[in-house]
Amino acid sequence: MARYPIARALAASTVALLTSIQVVAGQLRPITVQDCVRTRRVMDQEVQISPDGSQVAYVVKAPDIVSNRNDYRLYVRDLAQLRERENGRLLLHADSISEIRWLGPQKIIVRVEKKADNSDDSKGQLTVVDTTTGQLKALKVPYQIQLYSSSADGDTIVFSARAQTDISAESEQSVQNDEARGFRVLFGSGVGDSYEHLPEFDVYLGNRTKEGEPDIRKLCFREPAESSMCSPLRNIIRLNLSPDGKRLLVTYSSRVAPPGWTNQTFIKHAKGVGTLLDTYVLSLYDIETGQLHLAFNYPGALLHASWSDNSEHYSVVGPSPFGTKDASAEAEAAMASGQALYYMNRFQHVFIVEVRTGVATNVRHREGGEPGNFKFWNDPPLFRTRGDDLLVRISDHALAWMTVQNGKWEQRGLVDLRAASGSISSLTGNDRVLVGVTQTTITPPDLFIFDLRRNEIALLTDLNPEYSDIRLGQTERIEWTNRFGSRCAGLMIKPVGFEAGKRYPMIFLAANTTDDFISDAPYLTTAYAPQSLASAGFIVLIAHYPADDKTPKGEFPGEMSAAYNWMSMVEAGVNLLVDRKLVDPNRVGIGGFSRTSWLTDFVVTHSTYKFIAASSADSGIYNYGMYFRYNSLEDMKGDETQLGGPPYGETLANWLRYAPPFNAKQVGSAVLMEYTGVAEHGFEFFTALSRLGKPVEFYRYPKGKHPLDTPFERLASLQRNIDWFRFWLQGYERPEPEDSEQYARWREMRARRDAAANN
Repeated sequence: MARYPIARALAASTVALLTSIQVVAGQLRPITVQDCVRTRRVMDQEVQISPDGSQVAYVVKAPDIVSNRNDYRLYVRDLAQLRERENGRLLLHADSISEIRWLGPQKIIVRVEKKADNSDDSKGQLTVVDTTTGQLKALKVPYQIQLYSSSADGDTIVFSARAQTDISAESEQSVQNDEARGFRVLFGSGVGDSYEHLPEFDVYLGNRTKEGEPDIRKLCFREPAESSMCSPLRNIIRLNLSPDGKRLLVTYSSRVAPPGWTNQTFIKHAKGVGTLLDTYVLSLYDIETGQLHLAFNYPGALLHASWSDNSEHYSVVGPSPFGTKDASAEAEAAMASGQALYYMNRFQHVFIVEVRTGVATNVRHREGGEPGNFKFWNDPPLFRTRGDDLLVRISDHALAWMTVQNGKWEQRGLVDLRAASGSISSLTGNDRVLVGVTQTTITPPDLFIFDLRRNEIALLTDLNPEYSDIRLGQTERIEWTNRFGSRCAGLMIKPVGFEAGKRYPMIFLAANTTDDFISDAPYLTTAYAPQSLASAGFIVLIAHYPADDKTPKGEFPGEMSAAYNWMSMVEAGVNLLVDRKLVDPNRVGIGGFSRTSWLTDFVVTHSTYKFIAASSADSGIYNYGMYFRYNSLEDMKGDETQLGGPPYGETLANWLRYAPPFNAKQVGSAVLMEYTGVAEHGFEFFTALSRLGKPVEFYRYPKGKHPLDTPFERLASLQRNIDWFRFWLQGYERPEPEDSEQYARWREMRARRDAAANN
């Protein structure tokens, strides 16, 4: 059995490293957008300790700004060597590596994707890696793998693949007739194509043969209330095979609502706003009998499940199951918040379900903080061998030993991880050590090891050594209340070289305020460059949503109170920093992405505050043109819930009053818009601003993901946003920009704006 001596002196030095990197300020250089984009990060939940505790495997995403590819790297780090920080052995790199799992002490199975040259097409395959020899063996699977899972010994695998739909000659002729002669479209049913809105997947089982290749067969699923025929499952989002290979947890979109769901308050709300959240179920499938039944009585999209080592129990992280008092209280609090779907994410309790009886028992009550923050969602209990002795994450830096006493789960001990500082994630381990990822807002992510017996910690890796030469803006957590009395919290980044008593230009950015390392922004790689802005002399305030909604009930139609609550959060945050004599109130900008892009559009059209410049990326929701664009009843419901009704009849006035394009005349900000794909969601606001002569530029990323992912896209977006804010708030023009004409256009916009303001 391996031993893990960790010197106390090393632990002390680690604390210092995690807190800050002490280098003389004059020797440090400013951060660049290239630094932001190529920051190497450990992939969430892709850290796994070997069964014997001697090694840890992990996956790193390393963007390559020369080749424009994201290089995913599989490393194995020896845990016997703790004196020096080193990243371990690189065993494999590809365009994607995910779902790593140990098969004994020397082999790992992973899902690998490799793209063809000059193509976005990729082919996924399962690969077994020998950690001793480095030998790779691809398993022969005759399908394009979507998701997979493996038993503990690797003898059994399951994977999903896009369903192969057989089109009969009669059906094909019908399609041809429709295309030739036209066909009737039903209201709210989409554009009338015959395919389903959600993709369908088959699930396959593979048992390893003597030759080492899996013998593959398709599993048969029969959903409740359906015929005896097997059918594919809609939109599978998770697969989790039990360690013994006998049962499968699968999360998918069911065609049939589980009993009692349609009467639940939260389900009614989810359906009312046009989501499909209410259709997702976590189901348990018995491979031998073919039986499929509900595994937990709550929408599966908000649940995270994992197996005990003995396959007799599984854990579930999520809200309380329907039918309990806690579930009713949580739904009531979510509805009162004004943003129920986001609020419900805060409930990340831990339950243990016994496979034999199906009984779910609450192990630990947990809440994740601000709405929309999946703080502990990916933190299942550890060490589940017997199913009755667990190590459970209970706060940012504490885990609790939980055990069953007199039929009830009780805490019997505590693990204190405060020495790790910052954010802790992707925990794995055994009864001797924990391994995970640690980072702070100004310290890049690395692996650490914690000795449970000695209470000692050490850093294992050094993934981003270049940051020891970079000077970053210092961060400070702040809290405030808006004019409605709603609680708000954010992270302020001070300008590099901050001087007390000096007022700075400010940018508000909408994002989660975790303790994750900030180069661009955690999980938001479109438009946001907080540290680059701080390096350019800006104060940056990052906040996501208010913690509650104290707006007077009935004052606004639909759910517009949430928009006013958010706008007031932004305004009060600006006021706070102005009152602290940190910010120049005449040089303030704002940026939003996805849903907060719409909120940003709402702020610049409805706030009485003066925002000089804005960046709005990839939203365009709740606009008139998008209401009918897809003839989708689900989308229409969402719009009507937000604005209090359709854009016709009596509620047309709501759209005229609140939809940003109809209020573009009020915009005093220079607006930068960035959209992906066909970008159709953004054109209504862009057209309104353009027709009214407002300063606006629109950029489209035809192949961009939401958020942007390729290095070239990210470099362009970050630099463009920095240039935009610096031009409008500082009057600065970067020498030799990639677009040689951008400043000429922007100067012309500024001249038109100033002339209009003087008339």
